[in-house]
Amino acid sequence: MLSGHRVGRIGGNRSGLILRPRASLWGPGLNHGACLDILLRLLFVAFALSHTPGAVAQGPEAKPLPVTPADDTDWTWYCDPAHKVEPADQLKCIGRKTGSKRQVSISGEFRLRGEYFDHIRLGDESPSSGYLLQRYTLNTDAVLGSRLRLYTSLESGLEDGRAGGPRPSVDEDRLFLHEGFLQLRTGRENPLLDLRIGRHELTLGSGRLISSRDLPNVQQNFDGVRLLVSPRPWQVNVLALKYSETNQGIFDDYPNHAFSVWGIYATRHEHRDDAPTLDIYYLGIDHKVATFQAGSGREQRESVGVRLANVRGHWDSDSEAVFQFGTFDHRPIRAWTVTSNSGYTIRSQKVQEINYRVGLDAGIASGNHNPTQGGFGTFNALFPKGAYFGEANFIGPYNIQDIRPSLRVTIPRRRIVIWPNVEMLWRQSRQDGVYSIPAALVQAGDAADALYIGFQADLNVEWEQNRHFTWMVDGEHFFSGAFLRQTTSGKSVNYFAPGISYRF
Repeated sequence: MLSGHRVGRIGGNRSGLILRPRASLWGPGLNHGACLDILLRLLFVAFALSHTPGAVAQGPEAKPLPVTPADDTDWTWYCDPAHKVEPADQLKCIGRKTGSKRQVSISGEFRLRGEYFDHIRLGDESPSSGYLLQRYTLNTDAVLGSRLRLYTSLESGLEDGRAGGPRPSVDEDRLFLHEGFLQLRTGRENPLLDLRIGRHELTLGSGRLISSRDLPNVQQNFDGVRLLVSPRPWQVNVLALKYSETNQGIFDDYPNHAFSVWGIYATRHEHRDDAPTLDIYYLGIDHKVATFQAGSGREQRESVGVRLANVRGHWDSDSEAVFQFGTFDHRPIRAWTVTSNSGYTIRSQKVQEINYRVGLDAGIASGNHNPTQGGFGTFNALFPKGAYFGEANFIGPYNIQDIRPSLRVTIPRRRIVIWPNVEMLWRQSRQDGVYSIPAALVQAGDAADALYIGFQADLNVEWEQNRHFTWMVDGEHFFSGAFLRQTTSGKSVNYFAPGISYRF
């Protein structure tokens, strides 16, 4: 996720603004040494940036950057000049005068991520590929009073070196308006009504059905109207949106009028550490050209769901159930999913504190049992988070059964998280195939009897170096199971992804 010494140059690139690696170093002929090459380049650039005077110094008054989405961040803490302890802090709360509620804040992120695949097509013979993903985001938050706000977010996502070129809609979009909305609200502090009109990044609940999809290089967004009604302890989202197209050019993303989204998503949270979060929702889509193994046609699908997340002492849990109905190509939809994520955390009382969370996730999403007629049963995860079954995104939550035991080791003092886990995957229906995100058919399933898709081992490490820099590395190995051995060459898959992000 960075460009460094002899890796990039300024100017001569497609957007005119972005550092681009030299093609000769990142071409499709990349061999197994690409993994180390990518990592060394990231290390060099991060070292150079972290030693820039004043770039990342964290003084005694430095405040950690908020973890909330940028479009919901309140920057007023920086209106006190004493809180602006770093150069990047000067970009927050600009132009605020005594007694005024008007201010402008600028924030952003610079993210580089290298990825390397063996047999990039799951189970099939295919060339290995190592490539670099770059994402640049610049946000402007203009507060125009207690009731009016204008928020914009420009984003550029670039890909270099991938065999076959960038994947549609997820790897590259050279420069586009990721968010841009006018917000009208009843007050700045805990408004009862909050109306946002324009383009939105959107994550609801766990992100299983609607998410900004942060991990892929290009995030997804929506155009239209979002109304938040917040009678405590509830917050209700009322949505009337169009899915936004992702095209690879400059400012060429438009509302997709063939893909509409609407719904109501209500969340109740008492804001106590051990209080449960309850989500109840109804979501509808109208997709004029949807494709599954059963064919293509118009999909008018409605989802009703409930989610309960809870933390009590050492225990945590997050369970969700969804039922879907409607029509696909004139066939009635009857689809569903149930998921459960739970864990137990062991907290150390020593000075060198290390916490351990032992977790078990399990889920099932229905597949289609009637290939040509009758009810249609493939569950549609709509717009899910990008890293559903690991960061490699081999497989998505469609026609699937999974079990994932995991161990998460957290070292708070060092701000390090180490997360090894394994995943076992089966098809739910023998008459349906295996899909990736978003609902793209990876392998048709009607010619195979086996349900077992495969076994995946995953190790993820994340280190928050300081309030600006975060390092991450992910390694995965996927062992093809009986289903893939029946329908493909059965090759196993290796995946390696080092990365770094800089936020300000």
